[in-house]
Amino acid sequence: MQPKKQKKQITVFIIVGGIVLAALLLIAILWVTEDATASAYILEKIGVGSVEVLYKLLIRTIVVIAMLFLIFSTFLILVHQSRKNAKVLLSQEKEDNNQFREALDQIKRERTAMENIQAALGSGPWSMEFNERAEITSCI
Repeated sequence: MQPKKQKKQITVFIIVGGIVLAALLLIAILWVTEDATASAYILEKIGVGSVEVLYKLLIRTIVVIAMLFLIFSTFLILVHQSRKNAKVLLSQEKEDNNQFREALDQIKRERTAMENIQAALGSGPWSMEFNERAEITSCI
C-alpha cells in the first residue's frame, strides 16, 4: 500500500472513530444523568427536541448501521467465495491444459515413431476401408 494512501486511510479512521466515540459518550451521559438540566442542555446544543426523539434517532441509526454491516459482510463473503472459486477454476484449467499438452506430445511422439518405421520399411502412409461385412472395399 502506498504511504500517502495509508496515511489518508488512517486519518479517515481516526475521524470516524472520534465521531463514534463522541456519540457513544453522549449516549452514556444521557443515560447516566437522569438530570433534566444536563440532558436539556445537551439536547439543545445538538438540536434535538427531547430525549425520546434522541433515543428514536439513535435506535434508527443503530439499525441502519447493523443493516449496512450485514450487507457489507455478505458482500465480503461473496467476494471471498468468488475469488476462491476463481482460484479453483484456474487451477483446474491449468491442469486440463497440461493434460492436453501431454496428450498432444504423445501423439507427436507416436507419429514420429510411425514415420521412422515406415521409412525403415520403405513404406508410406496407407489406409484401408471396410464395409459392414468386414470386407476390404479400398486400400490406399
